[in-house]
Formats: sequence, C-alpha cells, structure tokens
Amino acid sequence: RAYDVGEVKEMLENTSGRDFPGIRLSSSAVCQELIGETVELWKDPAYASSKTIHNLLRYHLLGDSPQSAINQFVHPRYKKLKRAVFSIITKHVNKLEDESIQQIAKLV
Repeated sequence: RAYDVGEVKEMLENTSGRDFPGIRLSSSAVCQELIGETVELWKDPAYASSKTIHNLLRYHLLGDSPQSAINQFVHPRYKKLKRAVFSIITKHVNKLEDESIQQIAKLV
C-alpha cells in the first residue's frame, strides 16, 4: 500500500521509537539504513543554515550599515571603544558558530 504525505506525517507525529504502525520493515538493519540515509540528507542544509544565521548575526551586529547594532550604540568618535566592542562581539559570534557546528556534527 502506498501512503500519501499526510498519512506518513501523521504516523510520524503519533509514533515513538522505531516502529511505524502499519509499516513492516524487513529488519532493524533496514530501519537503521533508512534513518542513516535520511540524517545524512540533513547535514548540508544544517551547516548551510548555521552559516547563514551566523553571517546574519555578524551583519546586523557588526556591519557597516548605519542600522547595525555597533553603529547605533557606539558613537563614531569612540574608535577605540568601537574596536574593543567589535572584537568582543566577533569572538562571541565565532564561538557560537563553532559550538553550533559541533552540535550539528553530533546530531548527524
């Protein structure tokens, strides 16, 4: 029997564990293979999303735009303060990005 997307979605939402009601897979090895293949498909989109999010953070916090946080909150005449704040925020965003990449690597 073929299942439509809505039925599969409903089955997944209402199922815990490895068993899907009404679907028989030949072995746990088949289950592991299907899950492994699916998770592998998530890797590139997850990394790309993380990269995009962190680039957006950098842009909105540190960008050249007058609307960026650093330009709105640090007056241009305080160049040393701006450099120090820029450095601190850059380190935090870089650390957050590294931690996100590590978390993605653990999940996939």
